[in-house]
Amino acid sequence: MKDFNKRFLILIILLASSFLLIACKGEKIIISSTANKTIAGETVAIIPKINTDKEYSISWFEKKDDADWLDLENENEILYVIDNYGGKYSYKAVLTTEGKVYESNVVDIEMVDMTGATLGHSPIGLLATANIDYSYDTGEAGSKIIHQPANSVLHQYAYFKEVYGIRYAVSVDVDLVSINGSEPYPKSGILAARLNDNMIYFAFDARPTYDFGDLVIVNHTPSDGGTWKWPGIVYNIPGLRFRDGIGNRIKNKLTVVRNVEDFYFLINDKFLTHINYPGLSQPTLAGTYTMGQNTEFSNYFAYVDDPNDTNDQYDSVLKSVLDLMG
Repeated sequence: MKDFNKRFLILIILLASSFLLIACKGEKIIISSTANKTIAGETVAIIPKINTDKEYSISWFEKKDDADWLDLENENEILYVIDNYGGKYSYKAVLTTEGKVYESNVVDIEMVDMTGATLGHSPIGLLATANIDYSYDTGEAGSKIIHQPANSVLHQYAYFKEVYGIRYAVSVDVDLVSINGSEPYPKSGILAARLNDNMIYFAFDARPTYDFGDLVIVNHTPSDGGTWKWPGIVYNIPGLRFRDGIGNRIKNKLTVVRNVEDFYFLINDKFLTHINYPGLSQPTLAGTYTMGQNTEFSNYFAYVDDPNDTNDQYDSVLKSVLDLMG
């Protein structure tokens, strides 16, 4: 009888312990994500599973790479996260109920930047447009990006990732492939500067026949609902060609050098013009731009002035341009 009572007491203790464990486990929090690896710019949801009927609060924490945990000060039931530039992140949640604190498991998410090594999203949060192929933008010789074909007239931008300043030089070879959306006046070239909705554009105005050798420099302003001030400044370039005698495509090179308010424009390494933009003293972005045009951009460079180096690549390009001016 004593052995039976002893075994019964042990059974009661084990059952009680099990119920306590179940109760504790029921108040613990488990999180999962809708993706553990995704394209930068896509939103990922992190969803908690909470097994309690008691009132609770939840806090979310984030860690990027090997940094410390950061309290996101977010108490929403589901956490939505996004990074347009890519990176590796860890997330956890903390559940508080009846004065007890329970920490969740950790979820790791990798967000992969699918833009290029040199061109893509801007360094200040303005995103490149869709329909651009960065597969060949490796940062090595032979790199290129493609503003792809589309059955509509699109304004497409890709930004030089390292350019945001008041002194920089950018250059691209422009290869006009085809027309998007039957646009009668397609344009392709360099976004020489962008400051919010203020833009300066240096472009080929080739026409669908590819036999029209015009270059335009035109501004876009936020006034009047945001418009390009066409026709801008038009330069007809004698001998400028985009196709040879048997229809093969011909590339042409555009270069822009900014020195604060002074902009220098070159075509095929020949000086075209200098324009002063009074009051433009703020940092700007630069990149590639097309309107209604399927275009390949290659052989590009982007140099930003290092104020501590009086003979860096930017200074060298600026000097060569000033020499061309005579």
